[in-house]
Amino acid sequence: METNELLNLETSSLKTDEQILNYLESTAKWGKFLAILGFISIGFMVLAGLVSLIFMPTFNELNSSVAVPPFINSFISVVYLGMAVLYFFPTLYLYLFSEKMINALEHNDQEHFISGFENLKSLFKFVGILTIVGIGIFILTIIGSIIAAILMTV
Repeated sequence: METNELLNLETSSLKTDEQILNYLESTAKWGKFLAILGFISIGFMVLAGLVSLIFMPTFNELNSSVAVPPFINSFISVVYLGMAVLYFFPTLYLYLFSEKMINALEHNDQEHFISGFENLKSLFKFVGILTIVGIGIFILTIIGSIIAAILMTV
């Protein structure tokens, strides 16, 4: 169903008032705060990935009592760097939403107002797709585990 069928904005009785604008401003400020923390977290993920790639082989050589396969270091690094890449996009969309919305509210700018909501839509779309993919991987993991358990008992 088209959005326009649900709500025709030209004939709508929806109004933006001071309370709604205050909520949007507060939401944008909190979004900016969370986005900045997100960028900091991404920096730590990249740092952890690089540290594990560079220093884990040295730690494994020093501690020869534990046999760690060589690919584990690379795998850990790829996981950290992959998580950083995946986390970057929703964080960027949140930051752009916040910046555009704050700018729109301060300068009464319709273009930034629309662009802010466009970034908010992109944020939710990305997180929604990522959630669907995660649920799919989870289901495949459960099915694979069940199959592996059945094959181990045979």
